[in-house]
Amino acid sequence: EEHALSKMCAELRKNALELQFGMSELQIHEFCVHDINDILMELMHLGDNWNSSNTRELAEICHRRTHGNAFFLVMFLRELCSTNLLSFNIGSYQWDWDPAKIIAQTSATENVVEFMKNILQTLPTGVQKRLSVAAYLGNVLKPKTLNLLWSHISFTANDDDSVKTTGTSTSSDQNGDSANHFPVVDREAGELIGPGEVRVENGRSSNALDMFGNDSNLDSQSSVIKIMDRTDIGKDMDESPTDGTWLRIAQKKGLVERLKGETSTEYRWVHDKVQEAAMSLVAAEDLPALKKEIGETLLSQLDSNDLDSHIFVIVNLINEAEGEEGDARLELASLNQLAATKAARCCAFEAAAKYANQGITLLPDDRWINHRALSLELFSTAIESEHRCGLIGQMKRHYDEFVAQDFDVLEKMRAHTPMIDVHFADSADGWQKAQDLVLDLLAEYGLKLPKRTFPIVLSMLSLVKLKRQFTKMKVSDILKLPLTNDREHLEVVKLLSRLGTISYRGDKTYMVLAVLENAKLIMKVGITELSPSVLPQLGFLFSLIWKDFRLGYKCGEMAMQLLSKYNFRDAVPQTIMMNILNAAFLDPLIRLDTSLKKAYRIGTSIGDTHHAMICAYQRIPVQLAIGSSLDRVERDCRKYCAQPTAL
Repeated sequence: EEHALSKMCAELRKNALELQFGMSELQIHEFCVHDINDILMELMHLGDNWNSSNTRELAEICHRRTHGNAFFLVMFLRELCSTNLLSFNIGSYQWDWDPAKIIAQTSATENVVEFMKNILQTLPTGVQKRLSVAAYLGNVLKPKTLNLLWSHISFTANDDDSVKTTGTSTSSDQNGDSANHFPVVDREAGELIGPGEVRVENGRSSNALDMFGNDSNLDSQSSVIKIMDRTDIGKDMDESPTDGTWLRIAQKKGLVERLKGETSTEYRWVHDKVQEAAMSLVAAEDLPALKKEIGETLLSQLDSNDLDSHIFVIVNLINEAEGEEGDARLELASLNQLAATKAARCCAFEAAAKYANQGITLLPDDRWINHRALSLELFSTAIESEHRCGLIGQMKRHYDEFVAQDFDVLEKMRAHTPMIDVHFADSADGWQKAQDLVLDLLAEYGLKLPKRTFPIVLSMLSLVKLKRQFTKMKVSDILKLPLTNDREHLEVVKLLSRLGTISYRGDKTYMVLAVLENAKLIMKVGITELSPSVLPQLGFLFSLIWKDFRLGYKCGEMAMQLLSKYNFRDAVPQTIMMNILNAAFLDPLIRLDTSLKKAYRIGTSIGDTHHAMICAYQRIPVQLAIGSSLDRVERDCRKYCAQPTAL
């Protein structure tokens, strides 16, 4: 249940009913003896006339050894073939096996990992070492990276015994004749040369026994297909594994597979249990030193591009090795910060919080004196990520320590922004704490607004001045204002927008004040990414107070012009949501429906679920007004009502 696929299926199962989408599940249980017997008969192409009792004993052995696990079964049959315990006798034209030998030479294991470990231990020592190192580099095996490691780490230095071959001998059949145990097929004619082959289609064999071999065994010179030719494996094992032969051996053993693509040189593990088994080959006492050596080698040898793509692997390895001291701890803290930043960019906030916390633990006691920049980044990333993950208690501890330090307000904004959200969602009076924090921050930026009470007459005077300005303007005049990227100005605009949102739960006067101050900044400083959402709110005030619906509509059109020119995609849901208040007076309803659908779609895709869901609810009465069927409206209502929980 801890596997990523199992978790995803559980989540889909949970949401399928609520979100009303279809989901079909195919339950693949462990195979019983009867199932395995059918599989064996199909793989050997024994036909309908074959007596199934003849393979029953082999099926029972396979079931005892694999417990009916599908992947386990495939690997067990591969191993029987590679050790000559299951073979095709070209002389008698039959598959041969000796149940007594199979029982004597194979052993039952509790799980797939142990079984795969036993298989791996039959490989040359050099190949085992390389596979065990490769297992700690992730699911994809890149020869360029692996070759770099071989030349720098000591773990694979002594590979003299790697030329010893294991499991490559050829046995004889019951009559003592040397048996060529694996059939070949004429690729051109597709003629049957052994009972394991059916036909060739599009240049490829449709042999069910291909699962025992792989497509790399194509002999273009003689135009034949060889299924797991053990003489080739033996030849590879007689070569030094340092030239890449070890990957071919692993591929022929069914442990790795080449990634698709004609030019691809990369491989991947065929199953995560194979990778886990390769990891287990390293003795526990050698593991910390090996992880540290791999991580430090990659860190010192990779160029900047490759380093970025391997940062998670490197940091995980060195973190798990532990034992760093002095400057090495600071370097590792910096690496954890790089990993945390990259994880946060990928929206992997749990991983980002883990890396940031690991980096914080590596910082010395004088971190706020001698390592301010690194501490600033680590604490900011930790607070943001913990907020996203719902780790509020941990976030507050980091926040309290961070804000007590002597940083300017701009440097602290990454920490303050999540705390505003936490206060706002905290309790009945949480909005008051959030509002006070916003007002305090605005004051630090130089914009001092009164707390608790605010004279409404001052708001009205400012609103009258703005009305005169916007009445004189054309819609296109808004595009003449400069676009500003000043970070301090942008933070003030964001805080004013948050103040307006907070006022919905508290003092509504601040909602008017926030709109007015943001509108004045637009006219004075210029356009920001939040300006499109401010203009419809200003227009609604004009419509609400003076009944000037055309001026309100003009403000909405200005906002849409800004969205069109600057592609402020993140502002689309909130802008359209607010603009509906103005457009409803003059626009055709069908146009409103189209706009709301667009806002909902974009909002859910960028993570702005708050405004997306408001647009969804606004759309329901519009659908009724334009004549949508009641069945359609009911379906949409059920979908929209279920989604806030899911999102």
